[in-house]
Amino acid sequence: MELISVIIPLYNAELFVEKAYSFIVNQKRLKIPIEIIFVDNNSKDKSFEFAKNISEIDARVQVYREKIQGAPAARNTGFLKSKGDFVYFFDVDDQLFDDSIASLVNVLIENQNYDAVFGKLIRSDNNIELLDRKTLKEDSKIIFNKKPYWGLLWFQDLSKTVGPPGFLYRRAVFEELGMYNTKIPGSEDTALDIKLGMGYNIAKINKYIYLYFKHPNATTTQTKKVKSRAFMQWPRIIHSHIPFYLENRYEKEYYEILKIKIYASIAKMIHTTKGVKQREEIRQNLLKDIQPMKLPVLLKLYTQILVLIDNDYILKFYLYYLLPFYTKKVSIKT
Repeated sequence: MELISVIIPLYNAELFVEKAYSFIVNQKRLKIPIEIIFVDNNSKDKSFEFAKNISEIDARVQVYREKIQGAPAARNTGFLKSKGDFVYFFDVDDQLFDDSIASLVNVLIENQNYDAVFGKLIRSDNNIELLDRKTLKEDSKIIFNKKPYWGLLWFQDLSKTVGPPGFLYRRAVFEELGMYNTKIPGSEDTALDIKLGMGYNIAKINKYIYLYFKHPNATTTQTKKVKSRAFMQWPRIIHSHIPFYLENRYEKEYYEILKIKIYASIAKMIHTTKGVKQREEIRQNLLKDIQPMKLPVLLKLYTQILVLIDNDYILKFYLYYLLPFYTKKVSIKT
């Protein structure tokens, strides 16, 4: 019999554990059984104990620990412990509409040649119960796009991604593609989904799946306070996007998007670094990071100007005038 595995990482989440459990077990229209796997990731509060208490009264719930810090390691452990034919990752502090999982899994059951499905998210600092769903623009229409459409779209425009709770995957995706990259905590989900979209067929349902609950203690909120966007995205570029390109050099459109991201990110990171010595040091490190890829000669020389002159107009000239000569915008066709 088919099974859905719901995997929920925990990190100092005692305030959310019971509510997350409730969102899953109160899902409607589900005709396939579920298992719920909590993975505690070195919490300093009572997250593990709360999850363990739930497992003692519900046989569908399992609780594990993962010592390697970060959501990718916790999600990977949950997957390895799971048995489901379908895999759903839920972030403990997000909130789920009551028919979401059924809506997603039905798409994959009815369309065997598709490997994953995703829906829409809404961001809010209010609880999902306060939303009037009648005001949301959704019609449950299913959009089918074959590879590499979604991979190129997400790679080009990260704002189009929806996060793990918006997706449901077939188990085979992780068995073939591999699991989350533990070198890039904080952006491992985007990296995986871009690779997924490049090599697998993905459907979209025009329906809201979950609410991304915005609160000050969220991991992404804390990270954004101390890191610029360019620095946040760089580990994903060097540990996921560049290796993927080197293994799939035939993907010319992917390469064009990758060049834009590399060339622009290097300039932005140099510019936001204080001190000439520090800027030159980071420039050298960034050039090493992208090997065996290289900057065009003129762009490389211009990065030395960025090191010497800390000026916004110097950066803008690089981004808006020089960069377009060495890259081209990719038009993504359905």
